[in-house]
Amino acid sequence: MTAPVRVPTALMEKAYAAVALFALTQGPVLRIWWSRAAAEGIPVRAPIVATFALVQLPALVLLGRSAVPKGAWRVLGLMAAWLAWTGASVAWSIYGAHSVVEVMSLVLTCALGLWLASRCDAVELMTVLLAAMTTGAVASVAAMTLGLDGSVGPKGEWIGIYYNRNSLAPVAALGVFAAATLLVDAWRRGDRRRATVLVVCAVLHLVVALGTRSETTVAACAIGLAAAVLLRVAASGTTRSLASRVWSVVLWAVVVLPWVLALLARWFGRFTRPFGIGGRENLWMASVDGFLERPWFGWGWMAAWESLTFFPRELWLWRERTGPWSHSSYYDIALGGGVVAVALFAAFVATALMGHRERAADNRLGSVYAGLAVFVLAASTQESFVIGNHVLLALLVAGLTGPWFAGGARRVPPSATAPEPR
Repeated sequence: MTAPVRVPTALMEKAYAAVALFALTQGPVLRIWWSRAAAEGIPVRAPIVATFALVQLPALVLLGRSAVPKGAWRVLGLMAAWLAWTGASVAWSIYGAHSVVEVMSLVLTCALGLWLASRCDAVELMTVLLAAMTTGAVASVAAMTLGLDGSVGPKGEWIGIYYNRNSLAPVAALGVFAAATLLVDAWRRGDRRRATVLVVCAVLHLVVALGTRSETTVAACAIGLAAAVLLRVAASGTTRSLASRVWSVVLWAVVVLPWVLALLARWFGRFTRPFGIGGRENLWMASVDGFLERPWFGWGWMAAWESLTFFPRELWLWRERTGPWSHSSYYDIALGGGVVAVALFAAFVATALMGHRERAADNRLGSVYAGLAVFVLAASTQESFVIGNHVLLALLVAGLTGPWFAGGARRVPPSATAPEPR
């Protein structure tokens, strides 16, 4: 009898991780359900939420079988506190039915990111990420080559299998980031064949990113790569002292500057386009006004833009055109949970990044974790990425917590906790 073929568990987990990350790029899943809605005239919000939940539930189960390093509890505790406060906001949310679904999605996506950190070292994480993003990029190029409806925007911008250029751009930018970091590793090891493949992948993703004509995530990718290089220098070498000081400045800039600019945007907006014409400035002005109206507890997680209590009725059609969010994660956090949510999230990010410097030199491509986190934080100034069911939130959590795991928190076998026989 032929013995059954057994696929290694680690390989199955990496395959699942790639599928989950690809699904959380959102575009393919949303386009499938939106096409069903157009064809059958049925509401699809519930099926969309269920699809994303089913994709992420295995990670939550697998996370429960992973050990947590002792040094990670402070960082994980701050993340848990932020999530707990966000969950508590359902109690005072102006649209509780919406907030509870969004909180559930937020927790699931954070669990996925934490599981990725516990199961993948930096090289494995970048490999899985590159596989997932390359799938989306290649499929998008194929869709545009075949001339599928909606694959190219009205102004010639590339959309592919996603729903707009700002949906495809993060996929391509993440592909550039992953390929570039893996290329450094391949060059160090003298692996020319792997390096050649990675150059091709990097060029593919860069071309797609430029084709989208979206600047936000491309700039965020450059900032993330620069942060990874800076941290690597800060962690080792003759310029360690100077680079460490620069890294400290960058760290606090990453944590504090977005919030300062967020508050100043309201006053800067008075000198920009009139409210209602379009552009992110208008959304940010409305967000600051909403935050100042309920500064301590907020409106409930992701509830403000879903309610006429927050958004004036005469501008509701304008809101429908731009989408039910602030187009900045920092405003979403402030509106959703007020000052307390802002403080907990900032503490989580700051505490995590402060610990990266000591751990960056301890593992292969260790500074990539911080670069990935900075990438997401920079991109989140212009888009709502710190939300449930989005690949960038999962990667933010993986980037912030990764150094504490470095792929070392493996499953705990039953025998490890069983009492020893006498």
